[in-house]
Parts: sequence; structure tokens; C-alpha cells
Amino acid sequence: SLPGKYGIGSLGKEAYAFAKLLAKSGVKYWQILPLVQTGYGDSPYSSVSGDSGNPYFIDLPELFREGLLLSDELKAAELPAGKIDYGKLYETRYTVLRKAFSRKNLEEKEFHDFVKSGVAEDYALYMTAKTVYGGSFTDWGKSILHRDADALETLRTEYHEEYLFWQFLQFEFDKQWRALKAYCNGLGLKIIGDIPLYVAADSADV
Repeated sequence: SLPGKYGIGSLGKEAYAFAKLLAKSGVKYWQILPLVQTGYGDSPYSSVSGDSGNPYFIDLPELFREGLLLSDELKAAELPAGKIDYGKLYETRYTVLRKAFSRKNLEEKEFHDFVKSGVAEDYALYMTAKTVYGGSFTDWGKSILHRDADALETLRTEYHEEYLFWQFLQFEFDKQWRALKAYCNGLGLKIIGDIPLYVAADSADV
């Protein structure tokens, strides 16, 4: 809901400015909707994974500061102010994020440790399968549908770059979210979170 230059508010300066305003106003709690990646219909209560972070909230200027985006790419990602056009975001945002991923040092220890931790494993496998096979898990072969170990390993290795792209999104989201939360807590501001009320059919959870 926070206004941003890139079609939607982010975990960047809009959120920091809002947190500062809340603290200055004497507000002690900031209640938020689920931060999960939305599925079809763009509802935060219908997610591809209840443990995910929404890639739309990744702050693009921060990726620029990390050297993952070029200035012209950042400029091209700007969208008109006003209502959020989720269709436009879906068409354009992942293209920008894939450019950032293409410049990521995948051997970086922090990223490597994040992948090895398994925190985004189910999400990354599910989104890789959706990219490769399309549709939902009910449209895929039985080996993937029933999480056959060999089938999952094939998905993880034969489409390794795609698998790492989805890991990268969760890595960047997690890093930015933790930094924002620490800033809020440092201002004496507590965040009241939320979770999806039910599990979406088209999800890694199911």
C-alpha cells in the first residue's frame, strides 16, 4: 500500500519513511498483511507458499546498490503512480529480477548458506516446476506430484539455474525484511504479523 516509483511499495525507503513517521507519531505497533508471494488473484491470503516472501516487495534500488542492476534498468522499471497494476508487475518485474540474478555471485557464502539451510527449498522446487511444466502440481507427472526423491533431484539439477533464481528471490527478500524489521524494532516499533488463513490449492504447501 506504500507508494513507490516501481509500481508498488517495497521493503525500501517507503517502508523506512513510514516506520519513522509511526515512531514520531507515538505509534507503537504496525500491523501488516501476510508478506507472502501472492498467487492467482494477487491475494496475500492465497499464496504459492505460506513460508515465502513476495518478490514484488524486494527493493530495486537496493539491488542497484549491490551492483546487481544497472541505472538504465532501474529507470526502465519505473511505473506510473496510482493504483497497483498487478498484471503489469507480473509481466515486467520478474524480467528485472532475472537481470539482477544474472549478476549475482552464486558462490557468495551468505547466499550459499541460505540455500543449504533449506528454508526456501520447497518454494524453489515448486516454482521451478511451475516454470518448467506450467499449471499446478495436479498437471505434473506422478513422480513430481508425490515428491519422489529422484524426480526432485532431477528438477534441482537439470534446471539448477532456475532453481537458484527462486532461491535468490527469497534470499534477497529475507535480507531486506530482516533489516527493515531491525530498524523498526530499534525505533521502539513492534510489528504485528499475519499469515494466510488457509492453504491455497496451487501451492508448495499442498
